[in-house]
Formats: sequence, C-alpha cells, structure tokens
Amino acid sequence: MKRCLLLILTVACLLPLRAQEGREALDARLTEYFAALEQESLSVKMEEADYIIASCREQQTRDYVATRVYRHFLESPLMGDEAVVIHLTDTWFAPGKASFPSELDLMNARIFADFNRHSLLGLDAPPLRLQRPEGDWAEALPEGERLKVLLFHDTDCATCKIEHVLLRQFLRRPTCPLEVVAVYTGSDAAAWAGYRQSMAELEGPSVHISHYWDPELASDYQMLYGVLQTPRMFLLDGRNVILGRGLDTPALQQLLERLLASPQTYGSPEADELFARLFEAAPLGTAPVREVADLLEKQTLRQGNMLMYKQLTGDLLYWLSTERGEGAKQAAVYVADSLVLSRPDIWQTRSDSLQVVGLARMTRDLWDRAAIGSVVPALRVKGTLVRPCGQRKVCRRLDRLRRPSYVVFYSEGCGTCREELAALPAVRDTAVLLVDLDAVARQNPALSEALLDAFDLSVLPHIVLLDRKGVILRKYLSFLNKETGPAGGSVSEG
Repeated sequence: MKRCLLLILTVACLLPLRAQEGREALDARLTEYFAALEQESLSVKMEEADYIIASCREQQTRDYVATRVYRHFLESPLMGDEAVVIHLTDTWFAPGKASFPSELDLMNARIFADFNRHSLLGLDAPPLRLQRPEGDWAEALPEGERLKVLLFHDTDCATCKIEHVLLRQFLRRPTCPLEVVAVYTGSDAAAWAGYRQSMAELEGPSVHISHYWDPELASDYQMLYGVLQTPRMFLLDGRNVILGRGLDTPALQQLLERLLASPQTYGSPEADELFARLFEAAPLGTAPVREVADLLEKQTLRQGNMLMYKQLTGDLLYWLSTERGEGAKQAAVYVADSLVLSRPDIWQTRSDSLQVVGLARMTRDLWDRAAIGSVVPALRVKGTLVRPCGQRKVCRRLDRLRRPSYVVFYSEGCGTCREELAALPAVRDTAVLLVDLDAVARQNPALSEALLDAFDLSVLPHIVLLDRKGVILRKYLSFLNKETGPAGGSVSEG
C-alpha cells in the first residue's frame, strides 16, 4: 500500500501546481501517504521524505511539498518525529534546495534544529555540569543502574505547577526504581528551596531526587536540551541514552510501562544453547550460576538496561528448570529466590507475574517439598528393596528404612528411568528402594496424591538419599556418570 501510494505521489509531484484542483489532489495524496508512514522507523521516514521531495522537478512544487512534509512532522504527536524535521532543515532548507514561504520560517526552522539536535531519541544525553543547593558544581547525570527522569522546571510556571502535582502522585508508587534529576531554570533561591522541600518526602528506596540550578546559564542547557519553555522532561537509561523527550507525567508513565514490559517469550532455543555452552565446562551448581548471574547484572542492569537483564535472567531460570540433577535444581532455586522473588522492584508487570514470577514460586515450592535436612514423610509404600544380597518386594514406611538408603521414584514408561535403574549402585551398607509410581497410582490413588504433595515428582526418576534415621541428605540425584556420594555409595549430581 505504501509503495503504491509513493508511485502515485511521485507522479503527482512531477506535475506543476498551476491549478487549485492539482494542489488539493496533491494534498490528499500527501495526507494518505503520511498515514501510511506513521509506523515506520525514523530512518525510513527520512529516506522517503527525501525521495518525495527530490521527485518534484518544478521548484514551486518542490518548495510546496517540502514545506508540507516539514510541517507534518513538526506537528506530529509521535515522539521522535522531530528528528525528521531537523533532517529536512539540514538537507533541504538550510542549503537552499527547497524554500519556505518566508525568511522567518527558515529562521524558525534553524532555531528549532539547533535547540533540538543534541537531545534526540537514541542519542547520548549531553553532559550537564550544574550547581547543587550546597553551592558546589557537579555532573548532574552520572551513569548508574537506574533510569533517570530529567526535569527542567520553574516555580513560577503554571504548567510546571500542574506537572509537579502529577509527578508527585506518580512518584509515590513509581513503576520502577528512578533517579529524578530536577533542574530549576529560575533564579529565586527561596522559591527553589520550597520546591525541594515539597519533593523531599518522596525520597525512598525506589526514588532518589537530586536538585540543580544554573542561574548564570553557564552550562548552556537551554541549547543542549531545547529548554525554550518549561516544564521540559526527558527519560534516560542508566548510561544516559535518551529514551523519551518532551514528556509529561502520563506520557512518562506509559513509556515506562512499555519499556519495562516483559519480553513475550522466555526459554528460546538460542538462549538454551547459550547457557548450555556457558556451563558445559563445569558441573552445574549455585556457585557458577551465581558468578554468571553477577556478570549479567553488571553488564545489563548496572548499565541501565533493565529489559536485557530481565530477558537473560528469565531465560536462565527457564533453562535451569529443564535441566536435571542436584546442582541444576539448587541453582534454579538460587535464581528464583535471589534474582526474582526478592526483586519486586524489577519483576512487577502482569506479564512478569505470569511468565517469570510464577515459575520462580513453583521452583521454590517444589524445592521445599521433602526438604533437605528434614525427616522424610512417614508414608508407607510398596516397592522393591535392593541390597547387595538381592532384591525383594516390601511394604515400608519411608522414615523407617533403618539404614542409609536411596529412594527411587520412577515410571514404567520413562526412558531415563530405565537408564537409571540399569545403573543401580552395588554398594555396601546402603539400600535402594524402588517405588513404581504407576503401580502406586493403580493400587492406591490416595497414596499417589500424598506422594505428589510430599515430593517433587515433576521430573522422573526422582532419587532421594536418606540417612539411617530417615533424614533427607540429598535429592535430585543420578546413578549415571557415577561419583562418590556422602553415604559411601556412588551417585552423580548431574
């Protein structure tokens, strides 16, 4: 549709504007084309604006089309379109390739470009060295892990007073941890002190507010940030990349919600392959996962990239939840507890709750069943007791096996279960109790439910090591790739 419109528009631009009907037809096609361009990237908008203007062979038509395109993007409500405005000024109007109706229009275009070119979306925010209330001068935008709200305000500005009320309301329950940098553009020290006092009550773990001013305009903040009137609000990431400009409080809230919205999916094959390679050199466990998690936080969250941090942490939890073995389960619990459940300031959207927080809670819940160090549930089960002297059918209470024992919960149709059973350890002074969950479900459904409530049987086989008093020493074990276990038997953590 867009390309078809471009062809029709190009043909129209080739014709001279001698008749009112021709101008109205061109206006109609331009309006339709602008609508088709609305969702395109800024680079595409610039490229196609250049193409439309360059297609106009007659200078009068070119001037008219260039001016219409300029004014469309100047008046656009879409944040970021001002970059197209500056591009048109630099490419067409300032060099004289196209002309405005008057010299005043050209002067205003140059002023707009000069006062906005340094603070466009995606650029690094210009450094700001400003004066603090104590009288010393400091960099107002040091890099850190929090998103920053940069607010230029004046105590005598009626719109600022409204924005002040709205911002206070928002900061009482911010969407995420925020650094608010408030720059007073006036010169009334007493009025400024009153503003600082009114904002002080909002300080807390989630909000830090710093105040600056520059009564002598030594920092040139007006030019650098286009502060021709107040309020003027920007959103920066931790590394001071401009994420939003020309904001009010409702727009700030919407932008934050969109930026902090969880990615749609976690646990992609690419992420699984990444973590598999990352941990292939050493057995999985809490220590190596903690080391990697700290590195991920340093490279993402501490650099202000919360979205990437959430994506990688969610991917890590999803991957660990599918891995087998004692070390993987311990590491998954560490991620669930330390990186998700203890950070409600990060995982707070509805999508977070559904996709990551829910999995973290389930991971913790499953780990707490038959917890290490607790006495095994006093459930009487039928199974096969394997000892060096042979095998026999028994019906025993799990807490009364009276010797160090491996309890193996398995399913008849499970291929991994068959591999584990084929690798049963032949050890002295340690027994193995095999519990066929399929047989339990057929013969005693109530017991089957009790076992599901007591143990994590989400992945089979589930192998637990008990001491002679029925205390759980280890779980999520494997008999494959044998290593020496704590009870004198052979067992793997993988």
